[in-house]
Amino acid sequence: MMSKATMSDDTRHDVLDVLDKMMQAHPTWRIGQLVANMAFLALQIETATWDVENEEFVQACRQHLQRTAEYNKVQAQAKQELQELLAARQKAAV
Repeated sequence: MMSKATMSDDTRHDVLDVLDKMMQAHPTWRIGQLVANMAFLALQIETATWDVENEEFVQACRQHLQRTAEYNKVQAQAKQELQELLAARQKAAV
């Protein structure tokens, strides 16, 4: 006899959706590494992998994705500004 699932369909969808986004954001991370890292971020304890609730896991992943996107945006802006500065210097030197 199969037991009733404890995860709602909405929660399952959220977990799978955020896992897909995390794998795209961190293509070099193994799935176990991703789960362990996000479980730790969710509860801030080393044994969190076994204790983290689905909603906590999803929230930690979403917060991480937001911070990563903000960091990448700042990095891209800094790179653009540096390229513009170098181009202006090269132009002035000519």
